[in-house]
Amino acid sequence: MRYAISYDRGAWYPVPTGFPTAEWADVAEWREGLIADFEEDTGSLDDDARDAVRELADTARAAHNPRASEVLLFCPRRLLEFGIASVYCGTFEDVAAMLGRPVTESLDELVRDDAAEIPPVVVPFETAELGEGRRAAIVLADEDGRAEGAFNYVFRRDDHLVFVTAVADRIGAGAIMLPFVDELVRGIRLEPDDAVPVPAQHEGIAS
Repeated sequence: MRYAISYDRGAWYPVPTGFPTAEWADVAEWREGLIADFEEDTGSLDDDARDAVRELADTARAAHNPRASEVLLFCPRRLLEFGIASVYCGTFEDVAAMLGRPVTESLDELVRDDAAEIPPVVVPFETAELGEGRRAAIVLADEDGRAEGAFNYVFRRDDHLVFVTAVADRIGAGAIMLPFVDELVRGIRLEPDDAVPVPAQHEGIAS
């Protein structure tokens, strides 16, 4: 199966697994690209602000799961709220390996997170491309014990899964991040390998 994802570059910035990519030669160029995006939307940054954006980029790289199909930094330039979204597409076995844990055929079970501080709220979530899946609102704790807002999404297409997890930098940012993640998920397609490709910002193979 082939997956494709379309998203708003005003809210999301891709976090590559490695370099070079089609857009950036190396990590330094990728960091400067994020600075350029901020300056395009907010105006020229001073040295301290530039350093803060570089630190944000480094934090995103450190949080990157190299097994994910796609990782995106949530960084709407004028809101100054941050988070990370990771997309996993593949067979049940692929997604289990990507997540590093077993997966079940129950979407209600798969969308949950054992690390949740309180029982998650699970609701149906449907997109035109993926059909009906599940979305879970989850409260996690970071390594310092601070609460974080997170959202998991899962969809099944034949023997393939699409699993998305998004974590906000702080619990209060979760409410701001949620509609952006919903739209991100609506931009994911999973198609047969022999389907005519539809132009998108990113395409890849879900084994």
